[in-house]
Amino acid sequence: MATKADIRDRVLRKLNVLGEGQTADAGDAAIVENSIDEMHEWMIVKDYAYWGDAIGDIPLEALAFFVLVVSAETASDFGVQAEIGLAQLAVSELRKLGEQDISGEPVETDYF
Repeated sequence: MATKADIRDRVLRKLNVLGEGQTADAGDAAIVENSIDEMHEWMIVKDYAYWGDAIGDIPLEALAFFVLVVSAETASDFGVQAEIGLAQLAVSELRKLGEQDISGEPVETDYF
């Protein structure tokens, strides 16, 4: 499980704002941490956050996808073009992960 600071730093590295071993400045950190909170809340509302309500509960198999979504959301704040296709793929993968029960097998869904 990753902390909000871990996720923030991964997002900033993905956007090439933060180099390996560097520390985020307060302004950059605030932008990304706000987006982390917003995207996490959006995923809870959409029922994509199968891991629970705490950001620290994001499981390893979902972390890279979550980072892609937050990166796309914050890219323009750092003058970077958002990778919308990757973000859409990431949301799709998070939805698939959320459709699995704890056994790892897909859950049958009824459509009306």
